Amino acid sequence: MKTLLTGSSRGIGESIAELLLDNGYEVIGVSTSPNNQSTKNYTHKVCDLSKDQEVEKLKEIFLKEKVPEVLINNEGIFMEAQFEDSDKDWMAKWDRTQQVNLRSVASKVHKGKQEFPVGAPKQNLGTRSKNHLTG
Repeated sequence: MKTLLTGSSRGIGESIAELLLDNGYEVIGVSTSPNNQSTKNYTHKVCDLSKDQEVEKLKEIFLKEKVPEVLINNEGIFMEAQFEDSDKDWMAKWDRTQQVNLRSVASKVHKGKQEFPVGAPKQNLGTRSKNHLTG
């Protein structure tokens, strides 16, 4: 089964990728940093999901003959914002956190269903750690 996994370069995402690969899945990993995973069943895309134009890079994945059947939304960031920060800096950190942790997930699902109705993933899973939700 082909799976698209965001946030795959470290932590929970890296462990999920290893588990899927150990069980014979084909994995397309996505993260902001390169990944050193090297197996025939692993492909990696460097993509900053906080930027809509970068999310567009994922479109090519759904234009292939065999598209992912599963989308695992594991991306997430935590940008520490202090109350002493200026309003502008505090909101910039908060907006970036929300863009990655919430909007990019909704955007991928929406684009997948809207632009690729035949090839959209049939299963959409999400992970969230405490760090993804606090700020």
